[in-house]
Amino acid sequence: QMLSKMQQIDQEQSQVHTHIHQKTTCQNCKKQKKDLIMAKNDLITGSIWDEYSNQVIRRMDDPTHQGEITEEKAKELGGKLIVADFGAESCGDAVRLYWCVEEGTDKILDSKFKSFGCGTAIASSDAMAELCIG
Repeated sequence: QMLSKMQQIDQEQSQVHTHIHQKTTCQNCKKQKKDLIMAKNDLITGSIWDEYSNQVIRRMDDPTHQGEITEEKAKELGGKLIVADFGAESCGDAVRLYWCVEEGTDKILDSKFKSFGCGTAIASSDAMAELCIG
């Protein structure tokens, strides 16, 4: 249940961002951020939250699976390339997913992403790409 609540907080936190194009932070985002901080304080404290936060920060600063897979790379790996685009109009985040899929088994051999969005969108895209492989 704690993991589920943390995932919910992470999803909500991914919607909290600074509107760069407006060069201001909207009031809705300020309220969401305040609510998330209060929820975090109510949920867990200490080393568990710190470790969770450190993983998010690491994935934001140095995402392991950021990049793209080309048709040529997919063929080298023995698969076909699948590309999918997703976005959230509400906050402006966008992600393009690249999967190298083994034909016949549909096993994902490699997974990459490119993202235009907030840090938590990058971190969650990196984690998703990692979990897809295999």
